[in-house]
Amino acid sequence: MEKVVITHQELTGVRLADIDHQPPKIKCPDDVKSNTEPNKPTRRVAWNRPVATDNTGNAPTIDTYPPWIVSPHVFRIGSTRIFYTATDQNGNAQSCAFTVTITDDEPPTLTCPKDIEVKKTTAGPTVTVHWRSPIYEDNSGEAVTLFTESIKGSGFRVGQHRIKYEAADRSGNKAFCIFTITVSAPTCRQYAPPVNGLLACVQSDILSSKVCTPQCNLNTDFSRIPSNMYICQSTGEWYPLDSRPTVSRELPWPDCTDVVKPGSPKKGTSWQSLAGDCSDPAVQIQAKQNLLQGVTSVFWDMGLLTRDVKIACGKTAAKKVIRGQISRRRRSVRRGN
Repeated sequence: MEKVVITHQELTGVRLADIDHQPPKIKCPDDVKSNTEPNKPTRRVAWNRPVATDNTGNAPTIDTYPPWIVSPHVFRIGSTRIFYTATDQNGNAQSCAFTVTITDDEPPTLTCPKDIEVKKTTAGPTVTVHWRSPIYEDNSGEAVTLFTESIKGSGFRVGQHRIKYEAADRSGNKAFCIFTITVSAPTCRQYAPPVNGLLACVQSDILSSKVCTPQCNLNTDFSRIPSNMYICQSTGEWYPLDSRPTVSRELPWPDCTDVVKPGSPKKGTSWQSLAGDCSDPAVQIQAKQNLLQGVTSVFWDMGLLTRDVKIACGKTAAKKVIRGQISRRRRSVRRGN
């Protein structure tokens, strides 16, 4: 049987050389980078739709993917890839793509609770403090991560404590807020410093109490035997801390209105006597050292410093009163002889 060969041209009437194999030409816009609009998770972006040309002179059809993205379009945070495909009437196709990237550079809003003031009313070293969590909001509409080194319901010592919160969104934007917790020591009645003497006080974080001791100026003595320490308790009352049975527990602490008797022991302890008058700065330094010596003797070395000690000078009785007392006592001695 004779083999019959039919050419493409004989079959279709078109020469192979005349078939269009060349795809259209199409160019997409450049990549777009932008930030979110204020207080929004989006940005409205507009661009020019690509124009395609074909060697046939006929306009190709242009399809978009995703098909619902048309300029202008509102994009959310992140990157979106947009494809355009141009197809000529012979089925030749060419594609291009560009990327729209929306960046969130807006930090969250973060509001801490108001400052908290707490009065210490318990005997322990700390006070338990609770507070509400900060209020936050982010333009992304998503949850943020909260971080703090402080834990609600923790125990806080007397003093001021700064509580810092940090909020971070998924884009790494951060916001900070700070509030203060102030724990105040119990307030005891503030008696006047002893006349002709002074009152030295220090706040001990270890004891969570204010510790005071009265001290007498040179050549004066207490009117009665004082406690070597007075502790301001959590109840707001002074406690004379001294185990000696002869100690007067009467408040306020005694004045230094007696004159030192030669050869007689002083009513106070060694750290309750001064080498001068309270008006002398050097004597005030001695008074601070006296108190720290007393604290170490009664308790232990708490690491307190002289700068932690507060001094309050008492009134000075008129010299003629003291001299009168001395004169009367001298006359009594002469009469006794």
